[in-house]
Amino acid sequence: MKQNERTIQKAVIKYLSDREKFVRDLTYLHVPNEGKRMPHTGAYLKSQGLRAGAPDLIIWPKNKPTLQIELKSWTGRQSEAQKNFEVGLKNLNHNYHLLKCENGAHAITQIEELLHD
Repeated sequence: MKQNERTIQKAVIKYLSDREKFVRDLTYLHVPNEGKRMPHTGAYLKSQGLRAGAPDLIIWPKNKPTLQIELKSWTGRQSEAQKNFEVGLKNLNHNYHLLKCENGAHAITQIEELLHD
């Protein structure tokens, strides 16, 4: 069953949270860029370092390179800001993974493959 990006994200966060707590081989964060905000809230967050286009997830696996991941539903597309952020990271020789996912389980499978590379 195909799911929307919000549902996929919730499944991935649950997986990462459990893995961090029980396996203890990574830590992570979600960059809260999605959603509409009041102009003053957006300006405040921008002044605090929130950047348009930043990847959804940053994962620090134990003894492996950091993973920058943008999650998209099967039909989702990157915004121009996300494309520009991807180019910027790659120009600095950092990884960026765009994961197109049917559902949470599919996203988790892709993340597990990245963690095992």
